[in-house]
Amino acid sequence: MEKQDEVLEENKEISEAEVAKGKKRFWIGFAAIGIAFVFLLIGVALQNRDYPWLDPVIAIGAGGFGILAFILIFKNYSYAMYDEAVKMHKKYDSQELHRIPLSDMNSVKQKFLNHQFELQEDGWLFKKEFSALKDSVSYCVRVTEGNDMEETLNWQLDHIDMNTKKGSNFCLIIFAYMDEVSEETKAFVKNHGKNMIVSENALDPYRQMTAILVAVDKQNLDGWYMDIGKKHKISLYAHGCRLIKKCLSIS
Repeated sequence: MEKQDEVLEENKEISEAEVAKGKKRFWIGFAAIGIAFVFLLIGVALQNRDYPWLDPVIAIGAGGFGILAFILIFKNYSYAMYDEAVKMHKKYDSQELHRIPLSDMNSVKQKFLNHQFELQEDGWLFKKEFSALKDSVSYCVRVTEGNDMEETLNWQLDHIDMNTKKGSNFCLIIFAYMDEVSEETKAFVKNHGKNMIVSENALDPYRQMTAILVAVDKQNLDGWYMDIGKKHKISLYAHGCRLIKKCLSIS
């Protein structure tokens, strides 16, 4: 899978001053929309008055500020999103992984099956649920073994058969049972989760797929994953975090 922090890496040469100016111009664009709307309201309020200058003034004012707004917002949208992405990146960078008590692999699979998930031929547990804000969310859960989290993620993504999973807005959840959850593994899980959250909520708001990683220590059956917290409740990643807690009866 392509790393989701590429946009931040590719644009790291952008100065804070440049981002600040772009963000300021972006919001000035919205102010220009308000001014254009005021011109239209004045035109409506004075439409029965015999002012020969009214129509051209309203047309020039509303049209001019409308065009200005479009240019400012369109040209500076990327700066506003980049600024938001940087803020989110820093916020989740300071957040620790969420630890959850789990059971053996078969028990975890059974808990999802108990919530009407279907075991498919490619080994994924699948369920499609209605979502008022996203039409529907298609959940794909995989419980597997693997001591290298990155290799496990890439292998699972390469071998998932999306043709058998009808739907959209896919949320993939991978439970990887390993001999030991090292600090390196935790760092990868955290970085991946952070990038998924930032990508969906700031860089790519129309994203239709996310993946949540849960690293599970076989010795003590502790699971570690990046929880999204209380914000961004309508994102696919948030849907997946709630599903994990719901199916595993975790508060």
